[in-house]
Amino acid sequence: MIKYELLPEYTLNIEGKTLYRIRALIDIPECGVRKGDLGGYVQKSHNLSQKGICWIGHDAMVYGYAHVADDALVDGDAHVYGEARIFGKARISGHASIFGRAWVYGNATVCGEAQVYDDTQVSCNARIAGSVKVSGFARVQGQAWLYGNTQVFGTTRVASGHYGSRTVV
Repeated sequence: MIKYELLPEYTLNIEGKTLYRIRALIDIPECGVRKGDLGGYVQKSHNLSQKGICWIGHDAMVYGYAHVADDALVDGDAHVYGEARIFGKARISGHASIFGRAWVYGNATVCGEAQVYDDTQVSCNARIAGSVKVSGFARVQGQAWLYGNTQVFGTTRVASGHYGSRTVV
């Protein structure tokens, strides 16, 4: 079943790419979406799976080779691009940016002004909020919470606890 369509009359130009607003063709109550509701923007249909209850809401944008699947939600003014993957029950919101080859999955949440990029992975029940930057080959997983101005980079593994306003190396 096709759950959304691209609207050529509602476009944006980002980094030389044309993005199309989406419109729901079915109800997706888990995301608060009703048939006919406008969603966010995609460059092409590959960016948002037609399967599962995944959705891109409000003014969020997914472009390049990025892909949102399963029960994931990208909302607010979030940007997902490059080869990033958002899947499982992941939630991306606020002004968050997920790019490069980053993966956010499981029940992970990324919000605020957070940036997750390069070859990083955020998974399980991890929560990233504020002005956090996660880069390199870092892994944030388990019950880890990163907030404030925290930076995680290189091959760092953060698995549990709360880390705020500091650099984790």
